[in-house]
Amino acid sequence: MNNDSAKRIVLTVVILIVGGFALYVTGNKIVYQPYVKAKNRLKVLEDDVYEKETAVNRFKIDQANFASWNKMSLPSDFDVAVSQYHGIVKPILETSGLSVEMNDPPPAQGVTGGGTQKKVRHTILPFDVRAKGTAAAVAKALEALQRLPILHRVKTLELERAESVTLDKEPTGKLNVHMVIEAMIVYGANNTLSLGDAEKQRAIKRPYELVKDRNPFLGPQIEKVIKEKTIVDSFSGPDVPLFTVLNAISTSPVADNGEREAFLSNRIYDTKFIRLRTAPGFDTFKIFADQDFARPLHRCKVLKIDDREIYYQLGEDVYKMTIYQTLKESMKHSLDQKQLDELGLTSLVDAEFSKVSDAEAAKRPANTGVRKAPTANVGRDTGSGPQSSRTDKTGKGPQNQKGQKGQKKERGS
Repeated sequence: MNNDSAKRIVLTVVILIVGGFALYVTGNKIVYQPYVKAKNRLKVLEDDVYEKETAVNRFKIDQANFASWNKMSLPSDFDVAVSQYHGIVKPILETSGLSVEMNDPPPAQGVTGGGTQKKVRHTILPFDVRAKGTAAAVAKALEALQRLPILHRVKTLELERAESVTLDKEPTGKLNVHMVIEAMIVYGANNTLSLGDAEKQRAIKRPYELVKDRNPFLGPQIEKVIKEKTIVDSFSGPDVPLFTVLNAISTSPVADNGEREAFLSNRIYDTKFIRLRTAPGFDTFKIFADQDFARPLHRCKVLKIDDREIYYQLGEDVYKMTIYQTLKESMKHSLDQKQLDELGLTSLVDAEFSKVSDAEAAKRPANTGVRKAPTANVGRDTGSGPQSSRTDKTGKGPQNQKGQKGQKKERGS
């Protein structure tokens, strides 16, 4: 009895497997495969309809624009089109600053109006242009070409240096320029190019004038322009000379013959003392209007250091600055010739230094407000930054700290 039941179970399982497989094969062949084929065919038909609708829409748009295209098309005659376009474009490129050699295109080649059309419609004329000039001239030429009311485009633009760059030669930015400009003859148009109508000039939004400031062959120029412009602009900042004080005068521990040295401090900024001596390399200092060392106010030269005062030159004048006096206060009265002779300063006045100071004075910014900055802006004019000193806890004056790190490098004049 048990054997019969097992046989029936096995037979039932076999029948189910065979039946299921037969049902799968029949369903796949009769139902699923025809469904997939119909779906793929439907997709092909939909794509075909979409392409035809796109072509129809493109045709309608072309028809609407055909009148304006005719006005911007080259003449239908190949020789006339080449002659007129050559006579218009070459002078424009030369006016932009390029020395141009423009080659005429090869025999005319056509383009079809759409993917389903077999008949050649419009005609493309490629003009090969070789030129030399700067990046600014190239940008000006591109802008002029885009403004022309002509159906054309710059298909290829290649730039390379026209000169070798060495350490002994400053690059001028001259470039070898290769352009391929494609102009079009619209099928059926019999237009005569005329640029007399100012309304035909096309408006553009691309800022071509910025190309010269971002010259990849000379580096970014816009930062230099902005910096130079900012120096002469008005500046909202503190009156730095009012807070620059002669803090101490002591005998230098490193100089020979007990030479004196003076220390300036800036009380509005968190700055270190600036050591000054009459020895070359330690006798000049600059006052800046900002913490970025971009706006120099004064360049001074120390002529003499006494027990309680120093004498410094600013331009052609000489001033006296006593201990704890501000630089602004000391600049109120300059020494006359009699005082210079009595103090023995006449022979110490540097005429060449006064010329440099006067030239820098012309670049001084106007101070229009008060702005507090976190870093120092008083530097000794040594080219490698100010040396610093600090006041010790015993009140004996500034202590010399050799090799101290963190000194701010002074910007050059």
